[in-house]
Amino acid sequence: MSYQRLALSELFNDPFFASLGSPARALMHASDRVRLKRSMPVATRRSEIPVSVVRRGDNLAIHCELPGVALDDISVTVEGERVEIVARRVSKQEGRLLRSERWCGERRRTVQLPFAVAADAVQAHYGEGVLTIDLAAAAKQGERKIQINRKQGGEI
Repeated sequence: MSYQRLALSELFNDPFFASLGSPARALMHASDRVRLKRSMPVATRRSEIPVSVVRRGDNLAIHCELPGVALDDISVTVEGERVEIVARRVSKQEGRLLRSERWCGERRRTVQLPFAVAADAVQAHYGEGVLTIDLAAAAKQGERKIQINRKQGGEI
């Protein structure tokens, strides 16, 4: 148990707070939820595209999980030290939907890079639900839309 959590527990066990009962406990639980949400990685929030960024020397590779998204519904834009990924997925179910845990609509993710990249040397490949963007370091350049190629074979 962390020091802050212990301090809150002791505070809420005080006779004054004990007399408040449920509202005091609700406040303590609410503070826990806020602290947990702040410590949660960005990609675990439901509206974000999960990514992994790997650095190999002066090169970077970004891997994005986009299962069920058509190649034509993915857009990648590079500008300076930023990469923006936009994915769209439309619902294709037939019949009356009773429950859905799959996302539909548009999702965006902007990845801040540790350095500017050569926009004209960026390559993107999409296969088996994974988008891979390969980037190389370069001097600062303007924005460029990236063409995504279909990946051959099962490599990720």
